[in-house]
Amino acid sequence: MSAREYRPLPSKDLENPFISTDQDTSKQHHSIDNEQDYHAIYFQKKTSEHPVKTKLAFIRKVYIILLLQLVVTLAIVYVIYCVDPINQFIRSTLQGHISHSGFTFLFAISISYVILAIGLLILLKVFEKVTPWNLILLFSFTCCTAVYVGVICTFYSFYQLLVASSVTFLLFFSLTVYTLVTKSDFQWMGVFLFIGCVALLLTSLIHIVLAFAFNIGFWWHFIFSFFGVLLFSGFILYDTSLLLYLYEPDEYITACCNLYLDIINLFLHVLHLTNISRH
Repeated sequence: MSAREYRPLPSKDLENPFISTDQDTSKQHHSIDNEQDYHAIYFQKKTSEHPVKTKLAFIRKVYIILLLQLVVTLAIVYVIYCVDPINQFIRSTLQGHISHSGFTFLFAISISYVILAIGLLILLKVFEKVTPWNLILLFSFTCCTAVYVGVICTFYSFYQLLVASSVTFLLFFSLTVYTLVTKSDFQWMGVFLFIGCVALLLTSLIHIVLAFAFNIGFWWHFIFSFFGVLLFSGFILYDTSLLLYLYEPDEYITACCNLYLDIINLFLHVLHLTNISRH
C-alpha cells in the first residue's frame, strides 16, 4: 500500500541529450563521452522547468519531513518495546505466533492496519495540497504505521532490532547518495517494481493460507524476505529518481509517503532475515 502512482515519461523526455536533429549541435553532443557529464546534462534538461534553488529547497523539505517521520516512528516503537506492561500484553496475547488464537489476533492487526493505512493514503492523496490537513493526515499515517511496526518489534531481541536498523540505514543512505550524486534516472524500473509488488502480495496471501495447514520451511521465509529487501531497495532508487525528475514542488507529501514506506518495508524484511539467520 503506497501513495505511489506510476506515471510514464512523455516520449520527448526520453530523448538522449546527445542525439540532436540539428547538425550544428551534433558535434557538441558527441564530444561529451563522459558518463558523469551525460547525467549532468540529463538532470539539467529534466529540471529546467524549475530553478535549481527551488528544486534543492523541495528536496531538502522532503528529507526534513521524512526525518521527522522516522523520529516519531522511533519514539512510538521505543514506548511499545520498552514499556513492560505494553510489551508483555502484546507478547502474551500473540503467543509468539504459535497458538491459533495468537495468529488470528496478529492477522486481525495486520488487516486492520492495511485498511486504515489505505484509507489514510487515499485521504492524503485527496488533501495532498491542502495545508494543514495534509500534514495532519501524514502525522496520523506515520503514527498508525509506527504502532504496527512496534507490535512486530516486540517479538525480536534488541540485538536483532539494532542490526536491522543499521543495515536499513546503510542501504537507504548509500542508495540515496548514489542517486543524488550521479543524478541517475531509475524511472525505467517502475513497471518491474510494480510486477514485483504484485508477486510479493500474492506470495504473502499464499503464505497465510498455507500456514494454517503446513509448516513453512526455512527456504520459503529466506527467499520471501530476501526478495523483499531487493524489491524495496529498488523502490528507494525509483522514488529518489521521482524526487529529482518528476515531482512538482507541491508534491512533497507524496514523496515523503513513498520514501517512508520504502524504509519501513525494507526494515521489516531485513528484520525477518535476522530472525531466519538465528535458526
